[in-house]
Formats: sequence, structure tokens, C-alpha cells
Amino acid sequence: MMCGALLASTAEAETLTAEEAERLALARPENAAIVTAALDAARGDLVAARTARNPVFQYEREGADGLGGDGSENLFRLQRAFDLSGRRSLTRRAAGAEVSAAEHNAIDARAMLRADVSARFYDVLAADARHAAARSYGSQLADLEAATAARDRAGDASRYDLGRVRQETALAPAALAEAGAEAFAARQSLGALIGTQALSRYDGFTGQILPPKPGPVDQLVAQAETAPRLGSLAAEAQAANYHKRAAGRIAPPVTLGAGVRTTDGETGETGVLFSVSVPLPLFDRNQGAYLRRAAEARSASARYELARDRIAADVATLAYRADTLREAALSYDAGALASAADLRRVARVSYEAGEIGVLEAIDALRAAYAAELKVIDLQRAARAAFIALQELLPEADQ
Repeated sequence: MMCGALLASTAEAETLTAEEAERLALARPENAAIVTAALDAARGDLVAARTARNPVFQYEREGADGLGGDGSENLFRLQRAFDLSGRRSLTRRAAGAEVSAAEHNAIDARAMLRADVSARFYDVLAADARHAAARSYGSQLADLEAATAARDRAGDASRYDLGRVRQETALAPAALAEAGAEAFAARQSLGALIGTQALSRYDGFTGQILPPKPGPVDQLVAQAETAPRLGSLAAEAQAANYHKRAAGRIAPPVTLGAGVRTTDGETGETGVLFSVSVPLPLFDRNQGAYLRRAAEARSASARYELARDRIAADVATLAYRADTLREAALSYDAGALASAADLRRVARVSYEAGEIGVLEAIDALRAAYAAELKVIDLQRAARAAFIALQELLPEADQ
């Protein structure tokens, strides 16, 4: 029965992957609301731009002897303004372009959220790896202390050797506690983004800190040309141009009206009225608004051009950095780390045989521990560059 319960518990246990962490973050209602809020607002502006203007109903009553006296006159009129300049059509196009910009921004916001989650997830993996290295280092020092104590009892080691090892061993719990605090903080940071309850369903994390090799730089730069960040800026430039053109249309709206006039009394009459109202653009020709819109259009176009060059440079830089650090981590892992581990093994055997002193043994353990931490740091730096690179690329290509 106990065995069955253990098997059931093992079957239910789950480990969290980076992809699952990203899915949880995107599915969290608070994150989804932030991602889609600007898009929903832009769609609302588009609905407003497409909605026809409301007509105006007007009623007037005039009486010779008060409102209820003989000879009173009633006026019923319905008016509506019409845009004959094409300004409203351009405004609708601008609103449509702003929706397109908001759609690209929403995609970019999802990419930034995914990058944030991924960075926090790999922070957890790196912190766990450092914590495991600190635990292993403490265990190795404990073994060295036990070996030194045995040699001391046999008369092969001095009291100084034992005291020196114990001094080093006493520092290990502090390093382990610091690494444990870092691991705890990394988990809290990830849980704050995906939800602590969602994180509590998993009993571990699965993944490799070292990222895959990025693609060729020229291909990545070409992909970045279609990135949502650039698409948003291009749509914003298009919207700004529509607004500029709309501001340049100085033809005023024409207000047409139709109504009925009635008079009370013995000679009551009823007549039909028609009216036309056209503002004359003699002084205000919308010059201020046009100059502002023109400046906004120039700024939007310039931002797009600068962003395109900057993103191309960033993609090339991050791809180079991710690839270089990845190769450095692999090389260090295969060289220095392996050498340090071998040195640690040889040092322990040599120390137990009395061929080296305690300081050399401690130095070997320190070197191996430092090499492990260096590999983890190189892998994490390579992953950080890879995450930043992926954030700049189209979502479909991630």
C-alpha cells in the first residue's frame, strides 16, 4: 500500500520548464490585461472614428404675449454636419494604423514578458547550480577535515593543519547560506510573475542554462526587419502621416438643416425650412495643428529609421555575445573545469598519502569550486544574451 502511494506521488510530481513558465505568465489575467489594454483602447478609438456624427434636433418657441399667447411661433429643426474635405476618412485611416501599431505593440509586449519569465527561470537554474556547488564544496571540506583529523590521530599531521582545515570548513556554511538565499530569491522573483500558486504545483525545474547556438547574423538581422517593434513604429509613422494630411484639409464641415415652422392663432400657418451653415476659414486655417502634426510625422519617421539601425546593431551584438560566451563556457567546461576536478582528486589522494600539505589541498578544492562557479556564470551570461536576442526577433521565429 505504501509502495502504491509512493508511485502515485511520483507520477503526480511535475517539473517546470521555461516554455511552461512562459505559458503560465501569458495566461495570468493580470499580465494578459496589461498586454492587451493599449490594443483595446486603440480599437475603441477606431470605433469612435468610424461612427457617424449625431444629428442635432432643435426646438424653438416664440410668443407675442408670452409662450402661451396668441401669435406664438414654433420651430422644429434637424441639423447635421457633413465633412466634404475627406478629413474624417483620413482620421479613420489613422485610427486603423494606430490599431495596427497597438497590435504590434501587444506582440512585442508578449515577447518582453516571455523574455522576463525566461530570464527569471534561468536565474533559478543558475542559483540552484551555485547552491549545489556550494553544498559539494562544503562536503569536500568536511571530508578533508576528517582526513586531517585521522592523520592527526596517527601523528602524520600537525595541530595547525587541523586548525587550518577547520577554519576553512567553518566558512562553508556561510557560502552555502548565501547560495541558498540567492536560490530562494530567484524562486520568489519567478513566482511573482507567474503566480506563487502556479509555481507551487511544481517540485523542480528542468532545463539547461547553456543556450543553443544562435543562427547566422545576417539571417537574424533580416528576421529583425519584420520584428513587431519595427512594425509598430512603421504603423505609428503611417498614422502620423494620415493625421498630418487630415490637418492640412482646411475645407470646413458643412451643416445642413431641415425643419418645420408653425404659427398659432387665427392665421395659423405651417412652413418648411432648409438651412446651410458653412464656417469661413478666414483667420483660423488650422496652421497650428498642421505644424504640430507635421512635426509628429517627421519624428515618427525618424524614430523608425533610428530603431531599424539600432535593432540591427543590437541583434548583431547579442548574437556575437551569445555565441562567444557559449563557446567560452563549453571551452572552460571542457578545459579548466575538468582540470580543476582532476586536480582536486589528485590533491586529495596526495594529501591522504602525505605527499602535499594542507594548504595545497585547500587550494585545489578552492580552484575546483571557483571553476564550477565560473562555468555557471559563463552559461548564465550566454543565456542572458540569447534571451535578449530572441526578444528582438519576430515571435513566430522564436
